[in-house]
Amino acid sequence: PPKTSGERAASTAVSSMRRGVTLSTWIAAILSILIAATGAGVARRGDVDGSYSVETLVDALREAEGKVAVFAFGLGLYAAAFSSTLTVALGAALCLGSLLSDKDDATWKPPHGKNARFVILGVNFIAFLVGASGAPTVPVVLVAQVVNGLLLPVVALCLVLCFESPKVISTPQPLLRSAALVFSFATTVFLAADGVLSKVADASVAINVAFALSILATVGLIALLWWMRKGRSKEQAEFELSCRELPVPN
Repeated sequence: PPKTSGERAASTAVSSMRRGVTLSTWIAAILSILIAATGAGVARRGDVDGSYSVETLVDALREAEGKVAVFAFGLGLYAAAFSSTLTVALGAALCLGSLLSDKDDATWKPPHGKNARFVILGVNFIAFLVGASGAPTVPVVLVAQVVNGLLLPVVALCLVLCFESPKVISTPQPLLRSAALVFSFATTVFLAADGVLSKVADASVAINVAFALSILATVGLIALLWWMRKGRSKEQAEFELSCRELPVPN
């Protein structure tokens, strides 16, 4: 069927989102490689006893690269915290605004909307309370990582369904791209399940159960996508049949 203006706008938005996700994925991959390399350098230069501390990392950086590396490390931590403060609060306001308001509701439009400001200030105030309470840093970070790990498969599943939904993109995705999306979803399920189960069970048991869960989730997703594509093909065939039955003007 021909695209309506809404479908064209949605397709443009998805295309922009795809470019943003691709860029952020490459940046995250580069940062992960650098973090792994830095950790390997710390383990090689320091006493490996299974523990980790920021002081050990700073000492290794100072020994390997000098004071400039330590300054860059501190600046990077500050930049990461500052950017997270901005993006998390703003993202929460935008997300709640898209769910709880109409398109023209000015109270949910950051930064001047009343409700948007309330959400932004609330998120930052909660972060301030956690930091000022003197709570142990490592357990707080671990809890946040577990929550993020559990949410990641849900977000990945929503992205796959959005890319495959005919309401978002009228034409079906290439099979190779769909396979890449399914693989990404399976990876997130495996990592999330392994991260949670390894805290309560033996590592070998956790990885086997996580692998089984990722396989089951992948099979279920493939079946769902097959059903969605079958329904899309049926609708396309019905549309083409109705077009052939229309009278041809003289």
